[in-house]
Amino acid sequence: MDASRPTIVASHTLPDAARGWLADAIVAAFGHAYPGWDAAAALVELSNGTGLPAGVAALIDGTPVGCATLLADDEVEGLDGVGPWLANVWVAPPARGLGVGSALVDAVVALAIDHGAAALHLVTDTAVAWYASMGWEPHGTVQVHGTAMTHMTRALARA
Repeated sequence: MDASRPTIVASHTLPDAARGWLADAIVAAFGHAYPGWDAAAALVELSNGTGLPAGVAALIDGTPVGCATLLADDEVEGLDGVGPWLANVWVAPPARGLGVGSALVDAVVALAIDHGAAALHLVTDTAVAWYASMGWEPHGTVQVHGTAMTHMTRALARA
């Protein structure tokens, strides 16, 4: 895979097949924590062009290689009404290590700021150190449908 900087686009602008492929990928990666969440539901998150949820996709040489979403709610026990949430940050294995993930996170941060958020939240069961390296602060362990995850936040600078 070419190591060029990824292009970030609104995921709803992708062809249906590309959005479907990304939806399948994020359900395979994160579905273990969200019973009943399927590719059709993930596709809705990637297909919305207004409001929340809002999705972004990363392209390298015009090929989708990753995605992320901004959600109003990420179904975290005890944190009802807290949000918005960075979710579903996924990068295809051949594109990992090329800056795709951080570009996706930056794009969702920008979306959150555009939506007036002062802070952004996420949960992860695998990438605490990676998010911490980008300025996210851990706030302890939470439950997401019975799966223990680390809750992290990032304060957002407003323009």
